[in-house]
Amino acid sequence: MRAPDGRKRRRGAKIGPFHRMIHLHSPFIVTLCKRLLRPAAWLVACLCLTACSHGGKQPAPTPKEERHDGKAATTRRAADSLLSQVYSLNHTHFDSCLQLIDRLEKEATLPRHEANETRGNVYYNRGNFFEALKYYKRALYDKETEDNDEARMRITRRVLMCYDNTQNLTEMSYYTKLLRRLAEGSNDSVMLATALFNEGKIAYSAGRRSEAADTIHQAIHRMRQAAQGKADDEIYYYYITLIEYLQEAGSHHDALATADELTQFCRQARSDNDTPFWNDARRRVDVAVHRCRSLHRLGRTAEADSCYRLFCKAPDVYFYDFSRVLPYLAEAGRHTDIVSLIAHPRFSRAAETSDPTPDLILAYKTLGDAYYHLGSYNEAASTYRHLDSINNLRRTADEQSAINELTNNYEQRQTIVEAERRMARQRWQWTVAVAAVLLAGGIVLLLRERHNKSIILRKNQWMARHIEQLHARHEAEGTPADDSAAACPDTAAPSATDTSADADGATTDADGATVDTDGATAPPAAPNHDAGHEAADGGNAIHMHDVTDRRLFESLRHRLIDERLFLDPNLKRDTLLEELHIPKNKFSQLFKRFAGKSYTQYVGDLRLEYACKVIQRHPQYTIEAVAAECGIASPSTLYTLFSQKYGMTPSEYRKAILCMETQPPTPEEA
Repeated sequence: MRAPDGRKRRRGAKIGPFHRMIHLHSPFIVTLCKRLLRPAAWLVACLCLTACSHGGKQPAPTPKEERHDGKAATTRRAADSLLSQVYSLNHTHFDSCLQLIDRLEKEATLPRHEANETRGNVYYNRGNFFEALKYYKRALYDKETEDNDEARMRITRRVLMCYDNTQNLTEMSYYTKLLRRLAEGSNDSVMLATALFNEGKIAYSAGRRSEAADTIHQAIHRMRQAAQGKADDEIYYYYITLIEYLQEAGSHHDALATADELTQFCRQARSDNDTPFWNDARRRVDVAVHRCRSLHRLGRTAEADSCYRLFCKAPDVYFYDFSRVLPYLAEAGRHTDIVSLIAHPRFSRAAETSDPTPDLILAYKTLGDAYYHLGSYNEAASTYRHLDSINNLRRTADEQSAINELTNNYEQRQTIVEAERRMARQRWQWTVAVAAVLLAGGIVLLLRERHNKSIILRKNQWMARHIEQLHARHEAEGTPADDSAAACPDTAAPSATDTSADADGATTDADGATVDTDGATAPPAAPNHDAGHEAADGGNAIHMHDVTDRRLFESLRHRLIDERLFLDPNLKRDTLLEELHIPKNKFSQLFKRFAGKSYTQYVGDLRLEYACKVIQRHPQYTIEAVAAECGIASPSTLYTLFSQKYGMTPSEYRKAILCMETQPPTPEEA
């Protein structure tokens, strides 16, 4: 059986809309695949070569690359040398430090984020924390540090130190969370311990002192496990901070225990020259200073006095933390020692050159109280006036710091807002572009689908008209519609002329002789000899046998059609054999000879022809109703047989019939 476009169709194949669309556009698809096959093969080959080259050993650097790497290393060493010079001139020649940093950045010897970080370090070392914050944040939010977690953690730690000195707990909490997130993402235990330490300081400032002590203690142990001797100075600072917090909380026993633990740590830790920390006299004095207050509070005055004498024997007592020793002297009533310690000219010169810190304010307040207890009221009044001026300076510095902080925050937020606006514009542009592409693609697909549907509909209409014409011709001939019979002349059924001749009881043989129903034979037109008569007699006998078979097939066909037996879904060939007394071996031969098909195909064609008539007369019927009406067992069987014979489904045929009724045929279709 052939499809409407002339191609052979596989028996039993179901042709749906998708397959028909593929058949219609198969040349385009084949051409597209041919054009894309070669570039796709080249692309796969290039990817394989790239993967192989990356998976193997890296090629040895050329002499030019080695020279370039050597030049970069030399440049970096020169930059490090200048940076060490910057830090050495930090406290003496501040302007020269900034000029050196500008020169390094201008010559591209130092990246921009490292230059900003160095400026922040310079300002931090001079105690200008707000100015340091400005440069630290520039370095932190620089594009060069977006993917460098190590640099971001290092700069974030510096930012935390600035906010710790300015007592800004809100910003300190934010950057502590940022540092913890970066440390957890990079699996950096040292930075995670730093984040824990800052969380402890925040908890202490918020009044949660026991929580602060526990958190800092965890940070110390985590740092000792992770650093492995590379951050001993920082661990020492953590211990001193924990001792101070425990003393402020009144946990003097814990403070002394922590001091003993610090002593053990200093005996084990090593300095840069591979000597124990405890060999440094300054560290021993510093630990003794922090033990004084706790020993005095616990009533161990002799031990406290011994620690203070160790402090007094130090070569430079002004190096140590006065905020630890002054409370001990005040509580012990040693006012004369306070006056001799603070009223010393060296302390006054150091106080004049430093910023008004809280420790300096505490020192002058303690000195004023000492003068008052000693009865030196004029000196006490003078000290209090000086303290008032220091407080005013402190207040002015705080106001200026707040202004600087607001300025820095405004600058930072403006940068962030501008970046967010730029990203929003880009997202909007990409969204519009993607939406436009999707809309255009959807419109193209919709138009293409409508075009394909219109093509399929026109083809179905043409096929429906062809089916109607075929049915009309075969109804006039009295045979069921069959394209295959017309396509195979060797097995075609006899024409209407032969049928009518059989009905009258006579027919014509191959030599032109007429045979009537009684078997009489007219003489041939020109008999020549006996051999001719013998051949004619044999041909007449064969023709009479054909006439008998023909009449038997006609009676069988009329029985199927006139009595509508083909509409019975339970029709069996055994029933016809018994009623017409036809041998089984001859039953199939009759259909093969006179119909050109098998009995099953013949009955199926009758049912499909009747299904077409039912659909034409009753388009409102469902497919189940049509199948039941024409004697087919199930709708799926009707779909399969209908698609195989006509190249369309019953639903498509009904749609084509309805469209043909509403619009006239085109001249080509006509």
